[in-house]
Amino acid sequence: MNLLVISLELPYPPHPGGGDRLRLYYVLKYLSNKHRITLVSPVGKNADSAVRRLGEFGISIEKSREPSPRFLLLRVLPTLFSTRPLAFGTPVLRGLRSRVLEVLEEQDYDLIYLHSWRSGAFLDIVAGKPCVLSPADATSSLFSQMSRGAISFFDRLHYRIEAPRVRAHEAKDYKRATKCIVVSPQDMEVLHHINADIDIAVVPNGVDTDYFSPMDVLSERQSVVFTGAMSWDPNVDAVLYFCREILPMVRESIPEVKFYVVGDKPSKAILDLAIDKSIVVTGFVPDIRPYLARCAVYVCPLRMSAGIKNKVLEAMAMGKPVLATQPSYDGIDVSYAEDALVASEPADFAAKLLDLLNNERLRIEIGQNARKLIEDKYSWERRALEYEQVFVQAIRDWRSLN
Repeated sequence: MNLLVISLELPYPPHPGGGDRLRLYYVLKYLSNKHRITLVSPVGKNADSAVRRLGEFGISIEKSREPSPRFLLLRVLPTLFSTRPLAFGTPVLRGLRSRVLEVLEEQDYDLIYLHSWRSGAFLDIVAGKPCVLSPADATSSLFSQMSRGAISFFDRLHYRIEAPRVRAHEAKDYKRATKCIVVSPQDMEVLHHINADIDIAVVPNGVDTDYFSPMDVLSERQSVVFTGAMSWDPNVDAVLYFCREILPMVRESIPEVKFYVVGDKPSKAILDLAIDKSIVVTGFVPDIRPYLARCAVYVCPLRMSAGIKNKVLEAMAMGKPVLATQPSYDGIDVSYAEDALVASEPADFAAKLLDLLNNERLRIEIGQNARKLIEDKYSWERRALEYEQVFVQAIRDWRSLN
């Protein structure tokens, strides 16, 4: 296949837990072995290493220059008075749109792949061509949750404005794609509730099982860890929830328990937690694996969620026992009490965490089962093959209708 891929960011480096960028990097890495790929994406001044690495896969990159940040507010302002998502008014997206139009004039492609929900802004200009959109999740549902649960007032206001606009975009525009790809059945169900005519395939994310594998290091028996971008409101909410409502109950039985919060750009609310010396806020670390390896249990107490959680897949791939809320497992085919543990209420979460911290045999058993699950079902190579199958079917479906 001759594929045109459109992305609002270069998919490199593939940071662990990095969502859209991570997903696209591995899909392109494996598909480039068999198919001709042209990537249209903004390219900034410091993107030489990214361009070079993607070029090593044989990917041709059509550059869209990142716009100057000058007068950014003035350029975005008109979007406030439209019904389109605010994200569609950014200069980056406008510049990319112009470059996409140029590329489409120059050559025909077997299929156009729009990566991330924001790339749905281009569905109008690829109409009449075989096209796959991968929003990954039901974005409007996540934004609705964040309009209620975001930490800052301005973030809540932003999501309150954006959520209904994104929902309208999903309802009206997603059916223009030949197929849509989401990462969990829950997201498919939400989008089908919005518009039953959207043709949706479910392809979960994967894990680099060579990079994320069990490490032979000395474990801190009374320690737990959470990883993720610590400026992202759902992660911030999860950590604050854990520290305020769950950790105190755990400390009643294990006063020396230590909690590691590992992730880039921690918000002030997260940094303030480090006043307690038993809570370690690391900020950016070049490699999260040593923190995963040293801690006895991985916790993921998310309350706002959509899509699939790479952080959970990565912890399981390293053979760590995971204890998480139900939304944290969306899209992951786990058997509870065998591959991982689930808890909804703070008291239940604390009780199950105590069981894990006090029972090494249980930790080992669940961790080993988790690793086997990832090996069997969640390698990126397997996921790329599923993307390929969706692409082939989309071309067939388009041809049958045209």
